[in-house]
Parts: sequence; structure tokens; C-alpha cells
Amino acid sequence: MDKNVVSVILSFTLYVLYVLLPMIPSIVIYRMFPDTKVSATGILSNMNFKTTGAFAAYVITVFLGFFLVQNTHHLIAQISSPV
Repeated sequence: MDKNVVSVILSFTLYVLYVLLPMIPSIVIYRMFPDTKVSATGILSNMNFKTTGAFAAYVITVFLGFFLVQNTHHLIAQISSPV
């Protein structure tokens, strides 16, 4: 298989996992503690946010995974040759 095709498939898979994988903790939190208030507040990219519940767990997990995904994407980009 061509290196460019492999890098595109890996990039697509990485971003799909980046969006879907953080749903696992939020679903677990929602199932285990449906009435408990989990909240997150703060500033993210000059935008204020205040979330509660399972969505707060999702936002926190996505934010923590951003740097890992960004570094991994740079490694995947090095596989392909520029055209």
C-alpha cells in the first residue's frame, strides 16, 4: 500500500478515536452516577465554558487528549512524502 494512503487512513483513525474514545468515561460516569453533579468550568481557547454531568467528563478527556493527538498526528505526517 502507498505511504500516502496509509498516512491518511492512520490520520482518519486517530481523529475518530479522538472523538469516540472519550465517550467511554462520560458514559460510565452517567451510568454509575446519574444524579451526581460533575462539573467543569474554565476558559478554553478564549471561550468560557461551564459544563455539568457526563459532558463535563467528555470535555476534560478531550482537552487532555489534544496534545497527545497533536504529537501523534505530526508523527503520522512524517510517513507520507510531500507531493
